[in-house]
Amino acid sequence: MRSIVLFALFGCRTEKPATIVDTDLNDVDADGYVDEDCDDSNSAIHPGADEICDGIDNNCDGNIDEGVRTDFFTDSDGDGFGDPAIVIQACEVPDGFVENGSDCDDNSDLSYPGAEEICDGLDNDCNEEIDEGLDISFFVDGDEDGFGDDDQVVQGCQPAFGLSQIGGDCNDDDASISPIANELCDGVDNNCNGTFDEGVMTTYYNDVDGDGFGDDGQSIEACEAPEGYVLIGGDCNDVDTQVFPDASEVCDGQDNNCDGISDENSALDTETFYLDADEDGFGDPANTIAACERPSGYAVSDTDCDDGEPSVYPGASETCNGRDDNCDDEIDEDSAIDALVWYSDSDGDGYGDPNHPHLSCILQNGYSADNGDCNDNDEDSYPGASEYCNAKDDDCDGDIDESDAVNASTYYE
Repeated sequence: MRSIVLFALFGCRTEKPATIVDTDLNDVDADGYVDEDCDDSNSAIHPGADEICDGIDNNCDGNIDEGVRTDFFTDSDGDGFGDPAIVIQACEVPDGFVENGSDCDDNSDLSYPGAEEICDGLDNDCNEEIDEGLDISFFVDGDEDGFGDDDQVVQGCQPAFGLSQIGGDCNDDDASISPIANELCDGVDNNCNGTFDEGVMTTYYNDVDGDGFGDDGQSIEACEAPEGYVLIGGDCNDVDTQVFPDASEVCDGQDNNCDGISDENSALDTETFYLDADEDGFGDPANTIAACERPSGYAVSDTDCDDGEPSVYPGASETCNGRDDNCDDEIDEDSAIDALVWYSDSDGDGYGDPNHPHLSCILQNGYSADNGDCNDNDEDSYPGASEYCNAKDDDCDGDIDESDAVNASTYYE
């Protein structure tokens, strides 16, 4: 510590009692002092006056500003607190000086009485302690992954190389293992949560029949598929290699594709059945369904030509009703069970030949319902025709040229 002390040396003198004199003759400033007055032009300056800090010997004792000057301390760092070792006395604060001389480090504006203690290796608050109250627990971070070993704690106020404020590292020799690491399926607790392979294992299913699909009821969690296990479950019959999800459904009474339905209409070997709305045993070819077995209301045959009429189907009896009863694409054909007998009328006389009958639902040209014609090649011969003497049975009564013939002659005995 060094001090700068400014002082003045003065000789000693014996104070004499003041002599009252005629002020009009000797006391110019009228302050009551003549010979002892060191400044007779200023009534405030005289022996016994109060010394004030103004650079003047106010009390005429030969000293200037004695006892009234102030100590000022140099403030190099400008923090408002001065160095107690560097002091001067003056009436007014000089530049770079302050009245407070309690700074413990006048080279740092972060150190002064009352300053906030910070972690910088300095006595910031000038209490003769360094970085007090700022200790933090650091964890040794051997693998430098940002997470330290909970069992290796170091106290300090700021981090250093190889230290971390965050603990929780369960393997401080491996930087890939830490509380924020992604868990891997490797049998190691990668994220230091006390368990391993959580959430990353795969479900595998036992595949007894080796068809690539396992039994949902026999599954395990593992990182790799054990022998006899597969990734895909859903096998509804794990002892049949032909039964598994996405297998081809066939008509065999089994759920081949494990969709919960047996012998559905999409089976490979389904049959086509036809809607039999009139339940006559024959179906409508325009309304089909594929199925393994004939559903109710369907027929195997698709030959029904009118599925709204139960009496119309292939092989039905044809009747004279204006429709195709037996589905042969013909209506009221001659084979109808109620067809009428008609007779050939070749000569067009309205009477048919009984030797040439013909069955038909309707009378056709060249036929007649009357079968009484005795000569179907002569239009003048028919029942009821006029008999003539022409060697023919004109009226088909079995007699020729009988006596009532139109042109019969009268003969006399």
